[in-house]
Amino acid sequence: MVEYEIPDRKGDKEPEIICLITATLDRDQISALELAAAYHQRWEIELGFGELKTRLHTRDWVLRSKSPDMIEQEIWALLLTHHCIRRLMC
Repeated sequence: MVEYEIPDRKGDKEPEIICLITATLDRDQISALELAAAYHQRWEIELGFGELKTRLHTRDWVLRSKSPDMIEQEIWALLLTHHCIRRLMC
């Protein structure tokens, strides 16, 4: 188990305490800092997936490509386009 604090960015609340439970038993295998960073990264990925699902309406997608290589290329093109638009917005 790893506990760590996330400071409030607005400064009006107490820091949030995160309790992360892992199956890793060897403390030398991965540090608490690495676990906290991986947990944060996981949520960034989840937010990205949520963005794709709600903004790109993925359940309505019809991939036109017929081969696996071309399907992969089409998905990468959609993701790159999404990223470029978001980058311009920022």
